[in-house]
Amino acid sequence: MRLGVLNGDAVPIATAAYWDSAQLTISKFNFPIYIAAGNHDRGPEFRNRSPRDFYSFVLENDLFIVLNPNKWNIDGDQKDFLVQTIQSN
Repeated sequence: MRLGVLNGDAVPIATAAYWDSAQLTISKFNFPIYIAAGNHDRGPEFRNRSPRDFYSFVLENDLFIVLNPNKWNIDGDQKDFLVQTIQSN
């Protein structure tokens, strides 16, 4: 494996203790783990650790786009980000 993606609810409750535990487990993998934060992940503690709900990255020659899975529609800033990322890549 070259990467992992957690598709929401990496923690049951968004507290420092749960996030510390999750990050300790995630750090044991020998490849990057990306998180698409679910409703249980969000809160002040998540914001301290990851200020973005959506982002992109390139691994080797592949573009990955991680969007906010809590929204039913892609709109506003997230839509602008998606369009700009696709157009520039």
